[in-house]
Amino acid sequence: MTKEFTPQDYVKELSEDDLLAVRDLVKYFPIRRSVLDVIARRRQKFVRAVDHISFDIKKGVIFSLVGESGCGKTTTGMTLVRLYDPTSGHILFKVDDETRKKLDDISGGRIKFYDGYVDLAQVPSKWMKPLRTKLQIIFQDPYSSLNPAYRIRDILMEPLVIHGIGDSPEERYEIILKALEAVKLVPAEDIANRFPHMLSGGQRQRVNIAKALLLNPSFVVADEPIAMIDVSLRAEVLLSILDLKEKFGVSVLFITHDLTIAYNISDYIGVMYLGKLVELGSAEQIIKNPLHPYTQALVAAIPIPDPNRRHIIKDIRIKGEITSAVNVPPGCRFHPRCVAFDEHPEIQARCKAEEPKLIEVEKGHYVACHLY
Repeated sequence: MTKEFTPQDYVKELSEDDLLAVRDLVKYFPIRRSVLDVIARRRQKFVRAVDHISFDIKKGVIFSLVGESGCGKTTTGMTLVRLYDPTSGHILFKVDDETRKKLDDISGGRIKFYDGYVDLAQVPSKWMKPLRTKLQIIFQDPYSSLNPAYRIRDILMEPLVIHGIGDSPEERYEIILKALEAVKLVPAEDIANRFPHMLSGGQRQRVNIAKALLLNPSFVVADEPIAMIDVSLRAEVLLSILDLKEKFGVSVLFITHDLTIAYNISDYIGVMYLGKLVELGSAEQIIKNPLHPYTQALVAAIPIPDPNRRHIIKDIRIKGEITSAVNVPPGCRFHPRCVAFDEHPEIQARCKAEEPKLIEVEKGHYVACHLY
């Protein structure tokens, strides 16, 4: 009989530096059934957006999730900060004494703690407020994430009022100005009195970063924060995200399609495919020694602006389109598109029937592939 692991079991595996630990996280979205489906008693179908993934994020690091659109990166980020409720699994988050006291007060002592960690997956939404200051998100679209009817100062004032930060409007305004200066939006008073439409895309995104900073978080999800920004402005936003780590000691989950950016900004990288983590390691390990055929194809697609060096990286092509997250193939989810599947007939039967587990190939470098 397989042992069912508890949050306490997982906490024993963690180190002092681990801020957040994800274990066996699942997020499925039910597909609405028609009247005919109900009458015929057809089985409920789900979009398997995130399907049993596990990883750790240490204090003060940037951890990037990369992969194609639809692989589950954004759903993972939204679930970690509890904008989505997980279907199952554990999200262990280390809390300080002050936050623990607030959680005890709001829940009447009904929230369980595990050696300084709380399982976010077990905290009801009505008790999440004390944790909202510690968990923040920077959304992809800088245009729709700011209320166009409010001035910047009013947008940034709202979370301070909701969480009771600052004893007076004047003190809160000073906090806002310092946050704007921290993300290089100067003169801060001028920016604070503008409406969102008076700012560029890069400035708006830095306002969103300032909004995340206001509440003194320990963990921030940056959901493709430069995807909708002009190329000339991306460096400013990336530098502001690096400041979250360097100056403020915030841990960041950085979600991106771009492996080049992930390599330059991240400490660790996780590669996702169809709801699964297929490779996990340091940025150096993932880019310089990719193991999974999918990761190898992503690395091979990175443009190198030197024709004399282009031949160094083997050209690896992926077949077909990403499979539906509703009808995932049995076995390895990548095998219908995998070049290695065709090149290694000895593992084809296993790839079709058995889902590979994430195993450690070298220290800190994990891969889910039957080749290893």
